[in-house]
Amino acid sequence: MGSDNLHMETISLAEIFPPSHQTDAEAIRLQAERALAEAVAAKDAAKADNKARVSRLQAEIKKVKDSIPSLWRSISTREKAGLDSSVDKTQLACAEERIASLEGATKAAVADRLELQKQYDRLIASATKKLTKASEAEKTARLKVEGVSQVADRHQAILRFGTLRDAVGHFCKVGFKLTHDGEATEAHFGKFLRLRVLNGKSPAMLPAELGWLWRFAEYKPLPGRPDRLNLTEKGTVDDNTFSWGLEVKYPRKSSSEWDTPTFLYIEDQRKLLVKDGSRMAYSPYPPDFFESFEALLERHANGQASQPLDLEATNPLPMLGVIIIEAWRKAVATVPAQSNFKSGQARLIQSQIDDLIGPYWKAFLDAPWEASIEGSYALLKHRCTRGETPNVFAYETLGHFGFRIRTPDHDWIIGEIYCPPEHFSPSVAPEPTMLTNLDSPGDAWLAELGPVKFCIRKATSRT
Repeated sequence: MGSDNLHMETISLAEIFPPSHQTDAEAIRLQAERALAEAVAAKDAAKADNKARVSRLQAEIKKVKDSIPSLWRSISTREKAGLDSSVDKTQLACAEERIASLEGATKAAVADRLELQKQYDRLIASATKKLTKASEAEKTARLKVEGVSQVADRHQAILRFGTLRDAVGHFCKVGFKLTHDGEATEAHFGKFLRLRVLNGKSPAMLPAELGWLWRFAEYKPLPGRPDRLNLTEKGTVDDNTFSWGLEVKYPRKSSSEWDTPTFLYIEDQRKLLVKDGSRMAYSPYPPDFFESFEALLERHANGQASQPLDLEATNPLPMLGVIIIEAWRKAVATVPAQSNFKSGQARLIQSQIDDLIGPYWKAFLDAPWEASIEGSYALLKHRCTRGETPNVFAYETLGHFGFRIRTPDHDWIIGEIYCPPEHFSPSVAPEPTMLTNLDSPGDAWLAELGPVKFCIRKATSRT
C-alpha cells in the first residue's frame, strides 16, 4: 500500500454523534408534535365552524317554513272575501324559493364537512408519520450518543470519505484480464465483481515469442507473458499479485487489531459503514451503528453485472461502471505505447540480416570479457571470434532474429536478438564497451547494447 493510504482522514463517533445530535433530534420531534397538534386543532375548528353554519341554515329554514301556514290562511281568507291575495301569494313563492336555497346551502355545507374531514385526516396522517419518524430518530440519536459515551475509552478512529464513490475507489481496486492480443475481456472489481468488458485494448503487448524481453527495464511494463496478462493502474502484474492486490487492507497499529473491522463514514450521505462486518464481535461499537460496506457494494454490483461494460461508453453509467472505466484509462496509461511490436517480418537470408543488425552482432562479440561470462555464452563468444559463423534466421515479429551455432560436442547453442526496426543498419558502428551483461539467474544469459537485446540459452540443445 502506498504512503497516501497511511494518512487517511478520520472522524470519531463522538464527532458524528455529539450531544447536540440528540438535542437536535429532540427539537425535530417537538416540532413534529406541534405540527400534529395544530393539524388536529385545525380539523376540530373547521368541524365546529361547519357545524355552526349548518345549524344557522337549519334554523333559518325552520323559521321560513313556520311562516308558510299563516300565508296560506291569509290567501284563503282573502279569496273567500273576494279580496286581492296576490301580495300573499308573492310572499309565499318567495318563502318557498328561500327554503329551496337554504336547503341547497345546507346540503353543500354537509358535503364540505366530509371533504374537509378527508383533507384534515390526510394532514393528520402525514403529521403522525413525521412524528413517528422523528420519535424513532430521537430514540436512535439518544442510543447512539449514549453508546458513544460508553465506548469512549475504547475509541477506534473511523475513516472519513466525502462520497461512497471515494470509499469504493480507495478500498476496491480494479484490474483487467487481457488476451494475448491485448484485448480486455474481464474487469475484476475488488472481490465483489467480475464483469465482461468490451472495446478495451492495451496500446502494446509483448509477443509470446519475445517473452524473454520482460527482464529488460523498458519492457517490464508490457503485458504479454502467460502469467502477466493482467493490467492494473500500477501496470502489468503476475496472477498472484493481481488477485492479492485488488483489495486494499487498512494498516492496523498492532497485530491485535487484525481481528477488528474497519469503519467508514460517508459525509454526503451521513452514513456509517462497517467493512469486514463479520469481525463486529471484536468491535467496541454496537452492531446497529453501522451498515455493511460489503452488502452495499453487492447491491451495486448486482445492478452492474447484468451486461458487458463498454470501456468507451460516454453515456451516464452507474457508480461502479464509472469507476471501472476510470481505472481502465489509468491502467492503459501505464503501458508505453511506443513499445509497439509489428508482425509480418519476411524470411530473410544471412546477408540481409547482416545488413540490418550485423554491426550490433560484431560489437556483441568484440565486447570485453567479464568474469560473469561462462557456459554457453562463453563458448559462443569463443567460437565466433575464432571464425565460426552462426546460422541466423528471422522470426515473425519485425526486428526479432534467432541464431544457432554448433559446438564441438555437436550440440547447438541457441539464442535470440531483438532490434527495434528504427535502429536497423546503424550509420555509426556501436561501441563494444557499451554492452551490458545483465544478472541472469534464469535459463538464459541476457545482454543489451543500447536498444538491442541479446538472449543466449544456458542449456545447449541436441536438436
